[in-house]
Amino acid sequence: MLETPDISDESSRINLPLGNTFIRFSPLTMWRAGSKPRAVLLLWLALCVIIIPSGILTRVFEWTGIAVDLGTTSIYLTIYIPMLFCVPLVMWFGFLWAAIPAYFSTFCVALFGGMPIEWIVVFAFANPIGLAMYAMFYRTTPISKDLNNLESLVGFFMIALVASLAGSIGAFIWALTNNVGLNVAYPVWLGWWFGGWLQSCLIVAPILYFFGPAVQRQLAEVKNSSLKLNNAKGSIIAMISGFIIVVLCFVGAGRYISLQQMASIDWASGQTMSLMQAQNTVDSLSYPLFILLAVILALSYLGYRAMISWYDTIKGVNQKLSEKNKQLINLVSLDPLSGLYNRRKVFEQLECEYNRSLRSQGTLSIIMVDVDKFKRVNDTYGHLVGDTVIKAIADTIQVTLRDYDTLGRFGGEEFIAILPSTSCQQAQIIAERVRAAVSKLEIVLDNTSQVLQVTVSLGVATLASTDSKAESIIDRADKALLQAKENGRNQVVFGGDQTNSTL
Repeated sequence: MLETPDISDESSRINLPLGNTFIRFSPLTMWRAGSKPRAVLLLWLALCVIIIPSGILTRVFEWTGIAVDLGTTSIYLTIYIPMLFCVPLVMWFGFLWAAIPAYFSTFCVALFGGMPIEWIVVFAFANPIGLAMYAMFYRTTPISKDLNNLESLVGFFMIALVASLAGSIGAFIWALTNNVGLNVAYPVWLGWWFGGWLQSCLIVAPILYFFGPAVQRQLAEVKNSSLKLNNAKGSIIAMISGFIIVVLCFVGAGRYISLQQMASIDWASGQTMSLMQAQNTVDSLSYPLFILLAVILALSYLGYRAMISWYDTIKGVNQKLSEKNKQLINLVSLDPLSGLYNRRKVFEQLECEYNRSLRSQGTLSIIMVDVDKFKRVNDTYGHLVGDTVIKAIADTIQVTLRDYDTLGRFGGEEFIAILPSTSCQQAQIIAERVRAAVSKLEIVLDNTSQVLQVTVSLGVATLASTDSKAESIIDRADKALLQAKENGRNQVVFGGDQTNSTL
C-alpha cells in the first residue's frame, strides 16, 4: 500500500549528529514531562548552585592576572572555576543552560568586588558572550564535540580561543570601573583570555573526551535532533560575524594598549617600570599578530571542512526531496493495491503511444482484462481475499507481458494492457497467453489449506485507420470484453475488423 509522503517541512530540515544537538531550554515543560527531562532539569539546578558562587573564589584568592615568568617575557593567567562547568554545559546542554549560571556567577563576583550595579549588569555578559561563540560554532558545523579526532580537537582549540577573546571584553569594563591604568589592566586582560583558553585546552578538553560520549547518550532522548536550513543559515552568518568582530576587537585592543603604553614610557629614565612598560608594549603588539595568524589558519581549515559538510548536507536534502517527489509521482500515478498504473496514468500512456503510432505509421493494440465472477469472490471470502486476488492477477499479467508493454488497473477488477508495435494477431496471442497463465494460478487463502482459482475474460482491439482518437481503441476492446463475457467467460475476443487493423 502506498502512503502519502509528508514533505511539508522535512526537506527544509537537517538531521544533525547526536553530538551536535542541544536541549531546548524549556524548564516548565521538562518539569511537567517528568522522568528523564525532569532529572536533567534538577541536575542543571544543582550545578547552578555550585557554579554561581564558585566565581567568588577567583576574587578571594586573587587568581586574576597571575604572572608566570618565562625568562625573557612573562605571561599572565586567570583561574576562573565557573567556566570549567559552563563550557561543558554549553557543549552538552546548550547556550542558555550555560549562559544563565555564567551570567549570575560573574554578577556575584562583580558585586563582591564592589563594582557599581549599573556596570555589573553589563559586565556579567562577558562570559556568556564567549559561550555564545561555542554555541554558534557547534550549531553550524558537523565537527564532533567529543574531541575524538584531530579535526574536532583543532576545532575546539580554535573556538576556545575565540570564545576566550570574546569574553575578555570584561577586563576593560573592570579596568574602567576600578580606574586603573593600562599597566594594571593589561595583565588582567591577557590573563582573562589566555587563562580561559588554557583552562579549556588542558582541563575541559579531557573532560569532553573522556565523558562526552556517555553524557551524550544519557541526554539523547531530551535533545532536539533537527535544525531548519533557514535557522542554520542565520547561525552561520552570526557565527562568522561574531568571529570577525572578536578578532578585530582583539587586534584593535592590542594596538590601542601598545600605543598607550608606548606614549607613557619615559625612555630617558631607564627605570625598571619603564622597561616593563616597553616589554608590555612589545607583547601587546606581538600577541595579536600571533593569535590572528592562528585564528586565520584555523578558520581557513574549518571553513573548508564546513563548506564540504554543508555541500554534502544540501546534496542530501536535495536527494531526499527528489525521493519525496518520486513518491508523489507514484502516489498520483499508481494504484495503491496492485502497484500498477492507475486509470489516469494509463490514459496518459495510451495518448503517447497513440500519437507515436500515428507519426511512425506503426501498430498499437490494447487488451482489456476482467476477472470472471469477482463479486462472488468478495461475497464468499470477503474483500480482503478479493484484494489478494486482484494483486495476484496483476502480478501474473505483469510477468506474462513483454518488458515494453504497459499494464494498468482500469477500475475494480478490470485491467488494461497497452501493446505498442503489436498487430492484432500478435495481441491475440499475448492475450491468450495471459488467459492461460491466470487460469493456472492457484491462490492459497491465509490460515487455511483452501486453494482459490479464478479465470479472466479478455477483449482485444488494434489501432485502425478510421480511429480519430485513442479512446476509440478502448471502446472496441471494451465491447469485445463484453462479448467474451456473454460467450461464457474465460476466453479472448477480438473487437473490430482485422483487415482494417493496421495503418
